[in-house]
Amino acid sequence: MPQCAAPVAAVVNGGFVDLWIWPYCYNFTPGKGEYQSPKPTCYVKRTPILLLCLWLGCHAMAQTPAPAVPVAVSSTGIGEVKVNMTLAKLNALLPQPLQVKRANAADASMDTMTFTYKGYTIVAEFYWRYLGEERNETAVYSLYCSDARLSTKSGIKSGNDKFEVVKKLDGYNLNLYPDWRYEGKADKKRYSVLSLMDGDAGTSLIMYFDNNKLYAFEIRVNEGC
Repeated sequence: MPQCAAPVAAVVNGGFVDLWIWPYCYNFTPGKGEYQSPKPTCYVKRTPILLLCLWLGCHAMAQTPAPAVPVAVSSTGIGEVKVNMTLAKLNALLPQPLQVKRANAADASMDTMTFTYKGYTIVAEFYWRYLGEERNETAVYSLYCSDARLSTKSGIKSGNDKFEVVKKLDGYNLNLYPDWRYEGKADKKRYSVLSLMDGDAGTSLIMYFDNNKLYAFEIRVNEGC
């Protein structure tokens, strides 16, 4: 049964690149061994070097995702994306609008949605915000992001030691406690949470730690605020 292959070689020749292709076949015959076809055919394609470089560059750019635009996380949000902002205002910042529905008609809970903002993947929780009689709107309840490039304006970022963060935030309204999400796990002591309350904004900046190293931020509306 013939088996074929086509090795390729590129040779620079002046201002061009010669692309050489040698298709050849091996014939495998039971009891007679193998032999290569005696007259392989050779194809040559001459390509300008500049054109080849441009093609390779464009191909590489197409395969590389756009880098994240630097944004800061704070007690009110991530860059321009803020907790308590309306869905309409959030959608104005996104290339594709989010379609959010009531998760439960019996209460104010909403869907949880994931979207990309300036290269950062953010998980947002929504709620039905009451504004008065017959005045309600969908608004952002919380924002969560574990992108290692995210940081606060003061330089708190992924990988920081928990106790160094506490030292840097000394004097603020802080709460430090185990991460309740891992309560049922055998290694629950690995996970902890540091919450910075912003009384003026009615929000909290929550920092998540694994083995005392910061790995994610969350901003939430304070209950009752």
